[in-house]
Amino acid sequence: MIKKKRKEGSSLKLYLVQHGEALPGEVDPDRPLTPQGIISLRRIARVLSSAGISVDQIWHSGKRRAIESSVIIQEELMPSGGITKMSGLDPKAEVGPFLNELDRIEKDLMIVGHLPFLGKAASCLLTGIEDKPLVIFQKGCVLCLEKVDDHWEIVFHITPDLLQ
Repeated sequence: MIKKKRKEGSSLKLYLVQHGEALPGEVDPDRPLTPQGIISLRRIARVLSSAGISVDQIWHSGKRRAIESSVIIQEELMPSGGITKMSGLDPKAEVGPFLNELDRIEKDLMIVGHLPFLGKAASCLLTGIEDKPLVIFQKGCVLCLEKVDDHWEIVFHITPDLLQ
């Protein structure tokens, strides 16, 4: 069961989502989601919705596969702040500016992005070290982190293959 209730003293939940499976760049340079990517993301989004997960806003990188993934999730979660393209979420973006922005966020947030950025962000939040891999991301997965007092904890990690 996915835990929704905040722990005492917590201030924020952060959902890191790797975009769904996309076509290879050689097939389509825009890299839209594949039919299987769409199906997997819909399953994940329904599980989040049925568990009562809510976010204030969904941020994405602006790349087509991240936009399409965000829209699918938005259809289920209906974030009050909608979907927003944010700079600094590209695959090879530096994590520091994102972490600085995250310090100003007070409501639950979902980031739909790419590797290696998501892996580095998760590692940095959990250990303070950007290049210490802790979580295996895969297309369409969701990692939920919660800020408790002055540190971050893993709440859950859902992968599409768990729902097949």
